[in-house]
Amino acid sequence: CGAALYTPIIELDILTDHFPVTASWNPTLFQNTCLNGSILTSTSPGGWWDTGGFRQVLESDDTVSFSANYYTAVNGNDTASVYWVAFSDSTLLSTSVDELAANKNAIKVFPNPTADFVSFSSSTIFGEINRVEFYNAFGQVVLSSKQLNNIDITKLPSGLYFIKAESNKGFTATTKLQKV
Repeated sequence: CGAALYTPIIELDILTDHFPVTASWNPTLFQNTCLNGSILTSTSPGGWWDTGGFRQVLESDDTVSFSANYYTAVNGNDTASVYWVAFSDSTLLSTSVDELAANKNAIKVFPNPTADFVSFSSSTIFGEINRVEFYNAFGQVVLSSKQLNNIDITKLPSGLYFIKAESNKGFTATTKLQKV
């Protein structure tokens, strides 16, 4: 199991003309908390990957059938369907009310709303912000920055943006920004 939520992540490339493909694993090789927290997924574990697609918790079964996937990798003249195994620990998946409250106040964006520049601050518990990503209403990353003060957003269209911040302590938090 990884020390942070869903690490390590392993890419599985399935190259065949004969779907479905069935895979199996021995659940006794996992610690119980690791087996519970680990998944197979058809959606890339980058960004907001937990919002849809095929998803199989390793604890539920010991086999899975794969079909051709939307995500593909090109290897020479062949196209391979891509899936991912994301290892974690179920003890990292629970969230208490205190954790939710801390996450709500973990980062601040100001001024909000704004038309040109934004800055960020974070709580001591959250830690120092390493990076921020701006997502549009379609969940696409439209801006990424390691800079935390006076980020120029003048080229972004007006609208609502969701911002994900990552800290030096391994935490992530989200907030909203209204670009006018």
